[in-house]
Amino acid sequence: MKKFITLVLALFLATAAFAEGYAASEKITQQVLAGSLTQTVYAGEEIAPIKILYGEIDETKHQSGGISELGLTEKWTGPVCEISGQIKSNLVAQTVTVYILVEDDEGKFAKTELSFEVKERPFLFALDETGGKMNQSVKAGETIEPIVFNYNAIEEFKVSELVPGLDVFFDEEDHTIAITGTVDAAVESGDYDYTVTVKDKDSKEHSLSGTISVEGLSNITKIIVVENETQKVAPGGSLKPIVLHFSNVKFTEDMRNFKFEQTLPGSLSISVDDNIMTIDGKVDARTKDGLYSIKVIAKGEQNNDTAFAAVEVVSNANSSSSSASATSSSSSASVSSSSSAGQSSSSSASAKSSDSKSSSSSAGSSSSAESGKSSSSKKSDRIVAETMTGAKFGYANNTLTVALPAFSMVRVQVFDLTGHLVESLAEPVSGSRSFSLAHLNSGSYLVRVESNRQAHTAKITVK
Repeated sequence: MKKFITLVLALFLATAAFAEGYAASEKITQQVLAGSLTQTVYAGEEIAPIKILYGEIDETKHQSGGISELGLTEKWTGPVCEISGQIKSNLVAQTVTVYILVEDDEGKFAKTELSFEVKERPFLFALDETGGKMNQSVKAGETIEPIVFNYNAIEEFKVSELVPGLDVFFDEEDHTIAITGTVDAAVESGDYDYTVTVKDKDSKEHSLSGTISVEGLSNITKIIVVENETQKVAPGGSLKPIVLHFSNVKFTEDMRNFKFEQTLPGSLSISVDDNIMTIDGKVDARTKDGLYSIKVIAKGEQNNDTAFAAVEVVSNANSSSSSASATSSSSSASVSSSSSAGQSSSSSASAKSSDSKSSSSSAGSSSSAESGKSSSSKKSDRIVAETMTGAKFGYANNTLTVALPAFSMVRVQVFDLTGHLVESLAEPVSGSRSFSLAHLNSGSYLVRVESNRQAHTAKITVK
């Protein structure tokens, strides 16, 4: 703030000294056609447009000081000068004087001063009644009416857990927080409560709560990890069996309704019995310490669902005694990590039971780019946004930082403003993780961060 004030005063004094070296014009006239040369305005709000008509001036010779630094624009049409725009929102309460300097055909000057008393915006946090209501009923797979909140003078905001598929958008220019999006088709029927909480400059919290009532669809495809969602294993060691439960997925011998992706080096053995899938395997002995993932996508008639398991490879971890052999109730097939995703690989699998099902599928390291819906949003670096319980996201200096309270999978997608996916990655995160976006072309993007079926989308600028 001090740097800004210094800049305005420096411009004013430099031009004033320049003007004092010349005689004042006695023939230049001015007439205020609109607005006022003295105004009181709140930071972040529009001024009353000012229009000034000058007489007897050289229309090619004029200059101004401090106008653009306030966030205002200056436009000349012949002898008419128009000043308009929005006062910068980060100004503290103060009175700022700016000016216009014009010259006549004899090289003499006249100066017009404009004075703005800037006031800090009073605190405001309220529902915008022109938008959707805070309590809504919607079917799974449908879009809610956007819920918009107006605000002034907040330092922080957070939103409790939302229905999967909904996002929060923060617009610093319009001073709005919006909840919008399409409820995921896989969401079950029920009432989903949420709360939007903001803090004022005194760190006092203010909250508004609502409920999204969802009517779930039938025959929804789901897949979840029920055992060993996270584990540690030494290089060359065997995994503890990862057990998943799925529903409403048509099983076929080639498992074409499942897609497997892994960043974990090694081979997997996948067996299926009724609605239970078991993934065993062995980590490549040359694997470096780190966090790796196994991703399973289940494809259904109405929707697809995704489950993640995370494996932390640690050199001194105790090797699991679990083996990848088939049991008496299911058959198995080995899968090489070098196979391409979605293709079956040759393997030997002897059925131990006539009721069991088995097949092979690849678990390559390729990542799938699932397109997300983009919407215009703006994110302030000084605002802390929370959209998942305990999870925080920040962006500064071309780096996105994600902080999670517990070990979890995170997916980051970056879209250009036309909605095209330009970057996609997924990996397990323990604590915090920074993602550099400096390699992208300069410009504005939408970034979507997803973890634990919750997502946050914000507008960022890569410089």
